[in-house]
Amino acid sequence: MSAAPVLGTADETELLQCTICLGDDGDVVQKGCYCRGAAGATHLECIIELASHAADTRDDWTSWTDCQVCKSQYTGQVQIVLAQAWHARVKERLAHKTLGEDDNDELSYASSCLANALYSEAKYAEAAEMEAEILESDRRRYGSDHQNTLTCQCNLAMTYKAQGKYHEAAELAKQALASRKRVLGDTHPQTLTSMASLADIYISQGDHSAAEELQLEVLKIRKEVKGDEHPETLVCLSDVAYTRHRQGRYAEAAELQRTVLEMQQRVLGQEHPDTLSTKNNLAATCEMLGDRAGAADLKLEVLRARTRIHGSHHPATLATQSDLARNYCHSARYDEAEALQREVVSIQERVLGATHPHTLIVSSNLAVTLRDQQRFAEAEALAAATLVSTTEVLGERHPFTLRTTTRLASALVLQGQESKAEALLTSTFDTLKEVLGCDHEGTLMAAVWLGRTWAVLGRLEVAIPLLRDTHERYVASLGVEHRQTLVAGAILGDALLRSGQTEEGTDLLLTSHRQQKAELGSNHFDTILSESFIADWPLLAEEAGAAPGEMLSRRQLHNDTTSPTP
Repeated sequence: MSAAPVLGTADETELLQCTICLGDDGDVVQKGCYCRGAAGATHLECIIELASHAADTRDDWTSWTDCQVCKSQYTGQVQIVLAQAWHARVKERLAHKTLGEDDNDELSYASSCLANALYSEAKYAEAAEMEAEILESDRRRYGSDHQNTLTCQCNLAMTYKAQGKYHEAAELAKQALASRKRVLGDTHPQTLTSMASLADIYISQGDHSAAEELQLEVLKIRKEVKGDEHPETLVCLSDVAYTRHRQGRYAEAAELQRTVLEMQQRVLGQEHPDTLSTKNNLAATCEMLGDRAGAADLKLEVLRARTRIHGSHHPATLATQSDLARNYCHSARYDEAEALQREVVSIQERVLGATHPHTLIVSSNLAVTLRDQQRFAEAEALAAATLVSTTEVLGERHPFTLRTTTRLASALVLQGQESKAEALLTSTFDTLKEVLGCDHEGTLMAAVWLGRTWAVLGRLEVAIPLLRDTHERYVASLGVEHRQTLVAGAILGDALLRSGQTEEGTDLLLTSHRQQKAELGSNHFDTILSESFIADWPLLAEEAGAAPGEMLSRRQLHNDTTSPTP
């Protein structure tokens, strides 16, 4: 029989043999480690047997978690299959005997590895259930303040975060941090790890000030204990820069990121994972500062390095490719963005599965790219399909589910289906306020499209206050020239014109349009959206520097049937 195609290599048609049994029948899969080509190919049943033999003969638990050739951790399908096999094997062996300390240790470690594998495969509910069981067991066995217990508690907190259960995550993380400060002291590495984890949860909640306060405290201690150029200190500094990026403080973030990148390149090397992460974050910041070409160059450097190090199908490589596609979309390079996103989705569907959150994120981003190309029906169909899967996998209150709902609603509004959009947006907006707060970027974007929907439906008495409040929040958090601020300003300006507030509406709409045209270009979706509003007011079209007929043709190309007759 011929060998099966192997997933996870650059050449999908390459035929490989199992590196363990040398057989070429059945399903040959990649181990998910750093071994490439034939060295990384195996049957699942063969690698389970090998791990079992190594554990029995050498009493080596790492055979279940780490490749014995390249010494890296397994990922993907092999990781979870081995973790399940080990956990089942230990439970079966211990079912009919009195447990000793070593037995308990192995069962606890096998359970933790399985929970970690479930988390890695985005099976968050199963991971949380297992981690809750381990936490309860560790509390009985060790006590609430033991480090094993607190580590499990922190793991469960991060799983809750992945599920979008931010309140529960924050409470667990705060409890663990308080215990570690009390038992270990403020400067212990595990205390600092707990502080960083809590800061990460705060960022997801949109509480950037609280996150930065914690990060600066960690940074101060790292500098005092480890020194300014220690890798852990540099990671802390990079975290602070990321938070300032999320706050819209892009110039400060870029300055910090360049400093960190220079030190990491010198201390760790050009292709160290920390160096590449900082370079990728700097690219995102450069993009927000308007240097989209420079950002694309940086992301291409990261993509080439990660492809060379990890291979083309590694999650880190695919994430970078997806980031590059978003840069292309923001730069109105829509064809290139779409091609990259379709390639990533295709690979992720095969390697991770069609309903893995990483796959769904890129599918949702692809829906935005289709929308920005004015292919609204295609965008609606893809966003709707993604929403169904996201709701099933993550739940209807998860922030990403709510973001996808907003994206679906925007495609509906742009096709003149405001009533359907309103039904989606009203409940989504209320849930976002409850889950993320009024100032979170996801909440603000839902508010913009809900305000647009109400304005088109003639409900200006509720649309204008909502849009004005949202615009003010964008200005306060991101500044007057940010892309999202300009979109909110253009939509508010159109609503004011509809209500007869001509002077303020004209100034806001034309100012937003001029900045969009200068910063994003004439072919960017945001610019075209503003022009579709201007086209409804012929005098404004002339003031904007284009004939009404030219603006109208762009509006019709845009398929906007929602604007009033002048």
